[in-house]
Amino acid sequence: MQLAANRRIYTDYTVGTHYSAGLELLGSEVKSIRSGGANLTGSQIIVRAGEAYIIGLKIRPYQKSSKQNEEQDRTVKLLLTKRQLAELYEIDKNKEGFILPLGLYADNQNAFIKVDIGICKKLQKHDKRQKIKERDLNRYDA
Repeated sequence: MQLAANRRIYTDYTVGTHYSAGLELLGSEVKSIRSGGANLTGSQIIVRAGEAYIIGLKIRPYQKSSKQNEEQDRTVKLLLTKRQLAELYEIDKNKEGFILPLGLYADNQNAFIKVDIGICKKLQKHDKRQKIKERDLNRYDA
């Protein structure tokens, strides 16, 4: 079940390889994300010292919580395998592309919140125009 999406990525970048990772969240943050309180715009993923983090994930405070989380824009640790971390580290180190979050979703009967990660390359302005042109032509052909 899709909880939040970063739709702007598909207009500005080409998305290559996809990864899926868990998030290390607080209980009130999970409730807030499930109620639609997450925003991925402007967030990115960094890999440092064998761990991956998502920066710029905005989570609105959960209104019904007794403990209010003051920090809306915090760094959240990603839960990945060692092999995935090594691959992402090499991509980050060699500057082969941007590591960006594509969306948040609930997995395994809504038990866990996961993030879909994509290796993205920036599109040039003429590439964007060509993409829009092809989309318009396909729209009228169908």
